Amino acid sequence: HIEADSTQFDVKGDARINGTPATLEFQQNAGDPLADLRVQAVLDDAARRRLGINFGSTVSGNIPVTMVGRIGADDSKDQLNIDADFTAAKIDELLPGWTKPPGKPARVTFSLVKTPKSPRFDNLTLESQGGLAKGSIEIDPRGDLLSANFPVFALSGGDQVSLRAERGSDGALRVPMSVEGYD
Repeated sequence: HIEADSTQFDVKGDARINGTPATLEFQQNAGDPLADLRVQAVLDDAARRRLGINFGSTVSGNIPVTMVGRIGADDSKDQLNIDADFTAAKIDELLPGWTKPPGKPARVTFSLVKTPKSPRFDNLTLESQGGLAKGSIEIDPRGDLLSANFPVFALSGGDQVSLRAERGSDGALRVPMSVEGYD
């Protein structure tokens, strides 16, 4: 459904993104370089692979995803917030110590920030039954981890951990942790 007049341009409807069914809402007001965007889709294993999100065997099942934000012709100014509900998915060591059977609640939210160097995931929050992790991740254009900072990294009830990760010029990933308790 498309509506346009001299003040705004609206698009609402069903879409396919790399073959994955989605619902889309797009609105841009006249004179505003950024438009409001909302996309909802359910990503199964095949859809994630088609979109370049490959968790291998560590994640299986359907993950409903909502992306809300502002986008424009200059994608460096895009402001996108992502909410992924992992409740229906099975997770087996996606992060060290994090396993979850299907049906147990788990949710990941973050803000996607595009920098000239690489994408960054800010305000990343992972919540699962008994677990909570908060921090940020930066990846390189190949999808490899450049850095991570998690002041809160508690994947089970009694964990009290903070960690940082940085890839050195030699390619090695260094992960210093401060641990008061880790199960």
